[in-house]
Amino acid sequence: ADGTKIVAGAVDYLGSGDYVYTSADSGVTWTPQTSVGIHQWFGSASSADGTKLAVGGTGPSGYYILTSADSGTSWTQQTGAGLRSWVGITSSADGTKLAAVDGASGGYIYTSSDSGATWVQQTSAGAPGWSTGITSSSNGAMIVTLGYPGYIYTNADCGGLGANCGIVTQGRIIRLRGHIRLKGNIRLAGVTPVTTASPCAGTRFGGYCWYFSPA
Repeated sequence: ADGTKIVAGAVDYLGSGDYVYTSADSGVTWTPQTSVGIHQWFGSASSADGTKLAVGGTGPSGYYILTSADSGTSWTQQTGAGLRSWVGITSSADGTKLAAVDGASGGYIYTSSDSGATWVQQTSAGAPGWSTGITSSSNGAMIVTLGYPGYIYTNADCGGLGANCGIVTQGRIIRLRGHIRLKGNIRLAGVTPVTTASPCAGTRFGGYCWYFSPA
């Protein structure tokens, strides 16, 4: 939580990939984790204390999710989720709840409640073509991610926004650049269009105002 321990996956678009890197001094120096191998590491996540790490990679035939329980000193290949094109991963503050997205055509969201030992394929959200943007509340209860062609998806109850809360922005295309972030244990409370008569008092994304409340 203090930003001292950091994990980052490297991507080499001109080559076959790179290593996962860790830092124990807020990014001043970095250590390549050569034991995880060279892959395209699109996703990385960490517990609040930097002890439990998770990374997701891809390659010509996909790759596994790897986890560490000792800040990157050793790594475990989590074969339960399968060989997939992991393009994003997020972690709860204690590192027990993980969510990862398979960015391949027809890929789903996968979740784990035991630090990556076992995984559940979440088919209810469909397979719209997932982006690298995925995040979760600190208790791991709420997950928010991006799907083609720019919709925001969440697993929360959406504050009564609709019976099918898989697509929060149903009928509203919202395009986001980069990653999205949630802070604390929160839930989505509402979404309203931003107009001159109704300015945004919450978080503004793509012409809509997003309101969050404590979980």
